[in-house]
Amino acid sequence: MLIASMKRAALLGGLALGTALVSLGHGVAQAQPDSLFFPHINEVIRSAPPGFPIRLPEEIKAVGGNDPSELNIKVFSSATPTTVNVGLFSCDSGTAPCYAGSISIDRSSAVHAREELQRHKQVGDRLTFRPGLVGYLVDGRKKRASERFTSVMWQQENVIYTLSFPSGDRQAVIDMAGSMAISDPIRVSLPAQIPASTPPNAIR
Repeated sequence: MLIASMKRAALLGGLALGTALVSLGHGVAQAQPDSLFFPHINEVIRSAPPGFPIRLPEEIKAVGGNDPSELNIKVFSSATPTTVNVGLFSCDSGTAPCYAGSISIDRSSAVHAREELQRHKQVGDRLTFRPGLVGYLVDGRKKRASERFTSVMWQQENVIYTLSFPSGDRQAVIDMAGSMAISDPIRVSLPAQIPASTPPNAIR
């Protein structure tokens, strides 16, 4: 509890200076993704190409008035450009009115992701996850009413990660992004008998 309190104090202190310090080094115990993702891990892996580093938050926080235990997961993917999107919804339909947040993982060469990361760099607050690894937070409370989502973006291991949740608890969004950035990825790998050229969506 003391260590957790010290980490939170460091985060809050960093924000006061315009920079959130999520981790001070590599000596952080690795944790599994939130159990909410467990039934969907295989689907997430099948949606990504081999070697694509999947990272998910250690814990989904209660953001936007949603109870994390009641959220539903929907996995979307695209081959060109390579994108894996894990959407969280407050109802079974997975429609826009039920949208409660998302985690997106894009190949760093994806134009739309690069452009949005650049926008975050220009208008967002800089977050230091650990030395040499930084992210950028755009606070949705500063946007128009129709766009009130807080998002964090960063580039890591040749991919661009985006975490987006309803505005209201800035620290919760930072904590989720930080737990992703300092965790080991869930890597996608091919069995030895499957050629490396096999399309990822053909592996079931």
